[in-house]
This record gives sequence, C-alpha cells and structure tokens, in this order.
Amino acid sequence: MRLRSTLQAGTCAFLIMSAVTASADILIENINGYSWGDNGLHTFAALRFDATGQIVATYDHSNLPAETALRRIDGAGATLLPGLIDAHGHVLSYGQAVSRVDLVNTRSRAEAVERVATFVEKNPDDPWILGRGWNQELWQNTSFPVAADLDSIADARPVWMGRIDGHAAWANSAALAAANISRLTPDPDGGRILRDKDGNPTGVFIDTAMDLVEKHIPPPTTQQNRRALIVALTRLASLGLTGVHDAGIDLNTAKLYRELDD
Repeated sequence: MRLRSTLQAGTCAFLIMSAVTASADILIENINGYSWGDNGLHTFAALRFDATGQIVATYDHSNLPAETALRRIDGAGATLLPGLIDAHGHVLSYGQAVSRVDLVNTRSRAEAVERVATFVEKNPDDPWILGRGWNQELWQNTSFPVAADLDSIADARPVWMGRIDGHAAWANSAALAAANISRLTPDPDGGRILRDKDGNPTGVFIDTAMDLVEKHIPPPTTQQNRRALIVALTRLASLGLTGVHDAGIDLNTAKLYRELDD
C-alpha cells in the first residue's frame, strides 16, 4: 500500500510533495541526493521535477540550471533518497503491537508493572489490557512474575502480557477469572501453567497453555484495527518508508486499506 503524501516523512519529502501543486518546474537544490540504477549508485546535488511530480532531471554542482522560471527550494544540505518500500511487512499486527503496553527493556518487575499502570490510566476503554516484551532474565529478580504483581494496579480489567519470546504470558487475577483458570485446570499438551506450592496458578502460562486464556480475549473491533493501521503507517512513514507490501491480510483488513486510501 502507498503511504499517502500526508504521511510522508522527512523534510525533503515534505517539500517535494508540497511543491507539486505549482505550475512551473521545481528544483530541489543544496541536497545530498542518492539513487540507484543499472549503472550503480548515482549522486546528485539537485533534483528537478514537473508539475505532475515526475522527475525530469538531476544535476551536480557543475551544471545547475540558471532558469529564472524555476521554483527553487533549498534542501539545506539534507540527504534525499528514493522512496523506501518494505517488501514484506505485517502492518496491522505491528500497529496493534505499538498500540499496546511495551515492556521491552524493562529492568525490573516494578518497572514493568509501572508501565502497565501508566497504560491502564491512559486507556480507560480497553476491555483487556494487552502488551508484550518482558524478560525476567533482565531483572534483578529473575524469577517469573506473578498475578499479584499486576493485581496491585487499581483496575478490575484483565491484564495479559506476553513474554518477549512469545513462549510465555503473564496474567492478573481478573484474566484468570475471565478464562475460568483454577488449581483444577490441567496443563495442556505442549504447555504448562506455573503454580505455587499449593498448586494454585501463579499467573504465568507457558507455550500452549497461553491458549487457555487467549481464546477468551475479544477480537479487536473495526475501529481498533483502523486506529492500529493508522499508527503503523504513520510510524513507517516517519522512518522514511513511502510504501509497504503487507505479507498477508484478510478481507476486513483489505477493506480498511481501501477506506484509508480514499
């Protein structure tokens, strides 16, 4: 999908997209320009394009055009590259991930809980609090966290935090209750529910045991997916990407893309 001009990132890209409405040719000068072709790397100091936005010429410092009719824009020494395109992305899931609690690089259990608490306060309408990225091996206390840690947050909503490797997740007591998890719940094949000395679930689920809770998490609404796509596309554009090929979408996501492209 093309990232539309309203999402273009970078000073030069903004200047180019803003200037194409002019009737005269436009020259972006004083730039470090780079492009690639059959003859390898091509560098240039100025770029000329017409009123339709089509590039018609590039110049080095020795042959800059002197025409007075040109609309000139000073690139202020910035670097200008061809639009970067990601050939294999999972845009919706990326948008969902960055719209949830980010526990990557937390240095303690307390810091992880604090990040969850901050997200809870800022997102009062989310029915479940979802996130990922914790790694207890980076904490001073390397033991697995427990539901009681998350229960300290003054909120009754279920909390579900995936570990950074995707092989474990951490739940609060509300999530355990929503999934009907108790000391009588057996470990599934290929998974394990961590338990205390009395056999009660501690709040951490390993591998296939995560399915016991995740099947109770309501799917994202259309509005949530729309918001996630916008977040993802905006972030990708801010990194200099002007297009992305989504590696796999369903019909509902395709419809959202079409709506956003209108």
